[in-house]
Amino acid sequence: MLDGSPESIYNTLKLLDYFADISGLKMNYTKTKAIWIGNKKYSKDVYHHARWKLDWGDTQFSMLGVKFTNDLDTIIKDNYENKINEIKSLIRQWSIRLLTPLGRLTVLKTLILPKLTHLLISLPNPDAKLIENLNSIFFKFIWQNKPEKIKRDVITQEYRNGGIKMIKLSHFMISLKTNWIRRLLLSEPKWLSLYKLTTGLTCKDLVIYGDHYVKLKIRKITNPFWRDVMECWMLLQNKQSPENENDLMGTSIFYNSSICINQKPVYFKSFVENGVFYIKDLLDEQGNFLSLDKLTVKYRVTTNFLQYASLINAIKSYIRLNGNINITSVVTSNLNFPFKLKIILKDDKGCKPVYRLLSNINVTPTSQIKFATEGYDLSPVEWANCYSLPFKCTEDTNLRWFQYKILHRILTTNVFLQKNRYID
Repeated sequence: MLDGSPESIYNTLKLLDYFADISGLKMNYTKTKAIWIGNKKYSKDVYHHARWKLDWGDTQFSMLGVKFTNDLDTIIKDNYENKINEIKSLIRQWSIRLLTPLGRLTVLKTLILPKLTHLLISLPNPDAKLIENLNSIFFKFIWQNKPEKIKRDVITQEYRNGGIKMIKLSHFMISLKTNWIRRLLLSEPKWLSLYKLTTGLTCKDLVIYGDHYVKLKIRKITNPFWRDVMECWMLLQNKQSPENENDLMGTSIFYNSSICINQKPVYFKSFVENGVFYIKDLLDEQGNFLSLDKLTVKYRVTTNFLQYASLINAIKSYIRLNGNINITSVVTSNLNFPFKLKIILKDDKGCKPVYRLLSNINVTPTSQIKFATEGYDLSPVEWANCYSLPFKCTEDTNLRWFQYKILHRILTTNVFLQKNRYID
């Protein structure tokens, strides 16, 4: 163990040399920095050796694109400040080109946003002020430092909803963080024991319990990175609602903030210990709730009539709140995990489904409301076709943007110029 003494450092370096002799993986000591951490992070002590010429005296180093210092509290500031300067430099280079907002959005997604992706995945979340600063930089680039002509909530939507798929950084950050949950569930990473030690959560906890369980655990997580991951996971769970019969049956019963008795999420230890996790576990083959006698025979749980009746009523209230989805039968073959995990387990990689879910909000473009008052009262399907058509008919971004401006009534016309007294 490194204890700060010269002997411990030299013994460690000898061990690394011994490993190099066996494996062929030799350290390049000319590029190796030695930095004090812990109680001696501001120490001026240096241990030079003729055999190992280490670089002493620095207080920071870079590894895999992330800058580390001996003060981890400044890791967000140290990394994002440099990236923001790089982003501003790139924006200056591309701002002189005659591009449509659609073209600038392509630049933003392909050249600018990737500079932040690695940091958003591997570091704690930046604060709201920094996120707002980055959003401001992005939107000013899209609109060339001019007033924004379309609401941000609209322009970040899918084409069919009147948007251009502009990036909303806060949602992008959440979707990247939830990827860590998929890594935990689909593989057995080497850092799994570290995750358990840091969070006090197991993979089974994430699978069988609802969002309130994570909320309770977050209070005890001191590691800022894993606390952010769990907060993002909790936000994603709260964003989802069951859409069909299978989703409803795959809903976690316990520690679910939507299934409450006396306005408190439910937890019955006896149920969990005997394998009752989801709504489907309380149903018979016809989709009816098990009677108390059948429940105790099937699972051998310890409960009473009042407790079980309260639980059934809470679940029925949850079903009513979600549109009274009809349960006609129970098919258990595909219900080995709650439906709220489906969105992150849908693909082996990527976070597009999560980002789309977070960004999909019910917002009506201002132009659509104005068209309706003038008698152009189209159905939602017709409006979706109108908004999507420019992106289907041509690859020319100028034509696409021209039609987009017409639909959103931001195309400058003589009437507009007269109202603003630019022309007579």
